[in-house]
Amino acid sequence: SALGCVVADMRHDRVQTVNQLLDDLDCPALEAEMRAVADETEAVLGRAGVGFERIERSFELDMLYLGQTHTV
Repeated sequence: SALGCVVADMRHDRVQTVNQLLDDLDCPALEAEMRAVADETEAVLGRAGVGFERIERSFELDMLYLGQTHTV
């Protein structure tokens, strides 16, 4: 309904694929990339022209075993 659109939380999701073995992962570089993606996403929300009481960032990682074709 139109009322639901007005009172619902605004949400914007971003996905970034990183195909890399865990042993070769540069954790500081990954953290920097995640922060950059989050900052870009917040900028998108900022351009929406809506005032926010708070912004919540959530990060999730989908990981696979070597040779696996579906996420765990």
